[in-house]
Amino acid sequence: MNIWIRLIFGIVIGIAFIYSLIFEGEAFVLLSGPAQGTTYQIKALTKNKAQLKDLIDSTLEEVDRSMSTWRPDSEISQFNQYNSIEPFSVSTGFYKVLVKAIEISKLTSGLYDVTAKPLTDAYGFGPKGKSSTPDASSVGKLLQRVGYQKLNLLPENKIQKLIPDLEIDLNSIAPGYTVDLLALRMEAVGIKSYLIDVGGELRGSGFSPRGEPWIIGINQPEEGAGPDQFHKILPLNNISLATSGNYRSAWKDGVRQVVHSINPLSGEPEITDVLSATVLHPDAMEADAWATVAMILGSEKFLEIVNNQRMFSAYLITTGSSQDKFFEKCSQNFFELTGRECNKVRDDG
Repeated sequence: MNIWIRLIFGIVIGIAFIYSLIFEGEAFVLLSGPAQGTTYQIKALTKNKAQLKDLIDSTLEEVDRSMSTWRPDSEISQFNQYNSIEPFSVSTGFYKVLVKAIEISKLTSGLYDVTAKPLTDAYGFGPKGKSSTPDASSVGKLLQRVGYQKLNLLPENKIQKLIPDLEIDLNSIAPGYTVDLLALRMEAVGIKSYLIDVGGELRGSGFSPRGEPWIIGINQPEEGAGPDQFHKILPLNNISLATSGNYRSAWKDGVRQVVHSINPLSGEPEITDVLSATVLHPDAMEADAWATVAMILGSEKFLEIVNNQRMFSAYLITTGSSQDKFFEKCSQNFFELTGRECNKVRDDG
C-alpha cells in the first residue's frame, strides 16, 4: 500500500475512533498533582472526570496517611515511634504491603529489606536530608537495628517488633502498591483504558487516545538527562512497570559517591554495573520492589533470578566499555512480552 494511502487510512481510522468515544460520552482526561513526596499523572478514558478525581484524591490520601514516613501522624510513623515489642495493629493495606516485602526479603536473602530505614536516613535519603556519611562504627551500630527477621507478622493485621527501636520504610514498594490500588478502584467503576504514573511507577491498560497500547520511554541513565531524553521506548499493555536508577538521587560526600541503593547486609551504598533497572510485572508493587533489588544485586545475579522465576521481565541498562557507551541486558522473556529487541551495546554519547 502506498505510504500516503496508509497515512490517510490511519487518519480516517483515528478520527472514527475519536468520534466513537465522543458519541458514547467518554473522553480521555489528564489529572496530575503531588503524591507521596513526588508526583502523579493519570490519563484515563471516563464519562465522569469529577468522580475519577475524587477516587484518586481519596486513594492517595489513604496510602499517604498509612505509609508516608514524611507524615508524623501516619501509621508507619506511629509504628516507628512505638518503642515496644507488644503487637501493633495496622490497616489491611499496610499489612498487605509488608507481607509482600517480607516475601521478597526471603527470596533475596535479605538484600531487599524494608527495615533498613536507619541506614537510609543515615546516608541522607530520609526526611532529615543529607549531611555526612556515617563511619564504620556508626554503620555497625545501625546494622544491629536492621533485619526483616526482627519483624513478626501476626494474624488479624497485627505486626510486632522483636527489638523496640526497629523502624521500617516502605518507599521502595508503596508507590507501586498505590498504582495497583488506583487501578483496582478505577476498574471497579468501569474505567478500562488508563495510564497511571505515581513517582515513575506505571500501569497501562486498554488503549491510548490513539487507539493503540500505551507507549512509555525509559530515561537516559545520566545525571542531567531531561525527562524527554529516552534510551528505550516500550509498550505498556495491561501490565505494570517500575524503573529504579542511582543517576538522579546520588550525592557526594567529599570524593565519595553516595547512592540511594543501600545494601542492608553490609550497611553501605551499593554501586553495581546496573545504571537503570526496569521491571515489568503484573503487579506494580512487585515491580517497584524488584527494580530496587536489581540495583543492589547487579545484572548477572538479578537476571538469573528473573529467568528462573519467569513471573516477570526485566530490562537493564548497565555500564559499558567506555563512559559514553551502555550495555542493554534483558531477561529471556523480554522480547516475548514487549516485542522489543535487547541490544547488547548502545552508544548514545
